[in-house]
Amino acid sequence: SGPDFPEASYESKEVFTELSIPLFRDSFLGEYAELSGSYRYADYSTVGNVDVYGVNLVYRPIPDISFKTSYNTSVRVPDLGENFSPYSETFLNNITDPCATLNIAAVADAETKTNRIANCTTLAAQQGLTFDFAGATATNADDFNPTYTSGISGSMGGNPNLEPEESTSFTFSTVLKPRFIPNFSLVLDYYEIEIEQVIASVSAQTAAENCVNGDSLNTAACSTIFRNNPGIAFGIGAPNNDPIGGFIQGSLNYAKLQTRGMDVTANYSFDFDEMMGRNWGRLDYSLGRKWLVEPKDFLDESDPGDFDELASTLAVGGSYPRVRLSSSLTWTPNEVWSINWTADWQAAQDIVQLRDWVLNADSRSADQLNTDNFVRNDFTVRWNVRDDLTLRAGVTNM
Repeated sequence: SGPDFPEASYESKEVFTELSIPLFRDSFLGEYAELSGSYRYADYSTVGNVDVYGVNLVYRPIPDISFKTSYNTSVRVPDLGENFSPYSETFLNNITDPCATLNIAAVADAETKTNRIANCTTLAAQQGLTFDFAGATATNADDFNPTYTSGISGSMGGNPNLEPEESTSFTFSTVLKPRFIPNFSLVLDYYEIEIEQVIASVSAQTAAENCVNGDSLNTAACSTIFRNNPGIAFGIGAPNNDPIGGFIQGSLNYAKLQTRGMDVTANYSFDFDEMMGRNWGRLDYSLGRKWLVEPKDFLDESDPGDFDELASTLAVGGSYPRVRLSSSLTWTPNEVWSINWTADWQAAQDIVQLRDWVLNADSRSADQLNTDNFVRNDFTVRWNVRDDLTLRAGVTNM
């Protein structure tokens, strides 16, 4: 259902270059070192010029150990749907107007309350209107307390004014392959990633709040909310014959996402014939540890210091265990059969934050605030019937 997607396209012209410089090989400084870099310039018909670059360094002092580090930038240009998806009608129901005097008074954060009063005053002044958004006068006759008796009609579709997402990443890795332990490797990876101007679909309610929550008006969010309600002065909405309606719901550029963590992975392979002279096949074992140090979502570009800390939380669409261990053991007796056991251990994740639970302690018992530590086991058997046919059977989530 909905309107057909009209023909849409964009053009890009790009230039890319890479440079690799061997620093030394088999010298008194070590066995090997290499410095490399890359650069890409692109001109898009939708967003204009963008460029990205990367720098990488590899250093191996002895055959048993190597170090790798990199710093890279990247961009993601809005896709055709995010830019040009045709408008269709939608509704904003049960609206909570962020400029309503009573709603502002109910805001717990003092800074947000102050910002809303100032920004809503500015928006009203643009229409030549004046309201007591702070509820400071003795009467409530000059307050702004709209009553929306029905859902507000609006449009949902693409946003041609989106900017590219921009990201930076830093990584540092250590790889150990000791010669005195054949078929063993240990990899330690540290990473930091930051994505700015994140493109995400937001509701009209969220856009209305982001419009006035920051230190100043969020022009990107405000440009999607229209206060032209014919029945409510300064109210969100538009006349019945308006082709757009009271809002445009689609994608916006959010502030940024950050994450920082460390992964450790050990791999070992034991060949019975090679090590013991027995025709028992091969064992492959992998043990990984993921430590999520600092995942943060900054969801209001007008207030860059406001963030949600996600570590050790269970969220809609995903989970963020602070520590996660994975173990995989595979026995391959021959080229036809293999048996695998995989275990996934996760540290406890909060279902409800303690600070929120104390405000409504009757909502659940105290022992249901988090998931507790848990482990999931999978067992799989693989049968290579012939070169072009493989069958697998298993039991998961044990």
